[in-house]
Amino acid sequence: MIWAIGLDDTDYPEGGCTTWHANQLEKILIDLGAKPIERRLVRLWPFAARRTRGNASIALIVETNPDNHQEYIDAINTWFTKLVEQIKIYDESKHARPGLIICEEGQYDESIYWQCVRSEYSNIDKIVNHPSVIHYIISDLGTDGLIGAAAAVSWVPSDTSTFEGIAWRHSSMCGEIRNIPVNAISILENHHPDTFMNRDPTYNRGLISPRTPCPVLFGVRGWNIDATMNALNDLMNLDWNEKIVDYSIHITSSPIKMYGYYSFSS
Repeated sequence: MIWAIGLDDTDYPEGGCTTWHANQLEKILIDLGAKPIERRLVRLWPFAARRTRGNASIALIVETNPDNHQEYIDAINTWFTKLVEQIKIYDESKHARPGLIICEEGQYDESIYWQCVRSEYSNIDKIVNHPSVIHYIISDLGTDGLIGAAAAVSWVPSDTSTFEGIAWRHSSMCGEIRNIPVNAISILENHHPDTFMNRDPTYNRGLISPRTPCPVLFGVRGWNIDATMNALNDLMNLDWNEKIVDYSIHITSSPIKMYGYYSFSS
């Protein structure tokens, strides 16, 4: 069986990162025998009162063994509980309200995504009562994360979808200034024409690294997966003055055309 596992609202002003937390969760599932297929990243309605830093949610698409489903769910529950405990310690603003949902891939109502990207969505009952839902988790922090998680599992990529490659730094470096190699942007502009949004022409500054205390070191956007991976590899071969601990490629929805640029942050 193919599962779509949606996750959202795990970041907060002082730290956290949904892309990184999803990366950790996928590794746990792989250790239990699941086979990763794809990571999907969607951008949500940017004017919501409680939008997160990067306004993004994640869906992990994995192939699972039906004989081990309860083992997967138990492991996910344990991981999620530990994540919430960590958030309660470090989220001084009490902003994060993580949510997770598991569905059969391709069976969830895609209209949820379109409602979440075009307006502020709040119908939690419709989210959890959909017949394709296998499991969902919320905490006592709130239910908001379920909205983004549902949007991520309901989105269906198309031939016009774009890609985002993200490289993460060690957690001990979160909050430290990122030392972007001086030639990073010129390499992208001169050698990777199928990448985009690398530089802000108005202020002539790079857009490949966030300016927030999160685990993302840098990222690159591309029109296809090969261009994105090639550009990400070239960036990882540069000297960032710190260790790159992991990386991944995400296929992404593109409300960039609708609302403008979003930073690499959550």
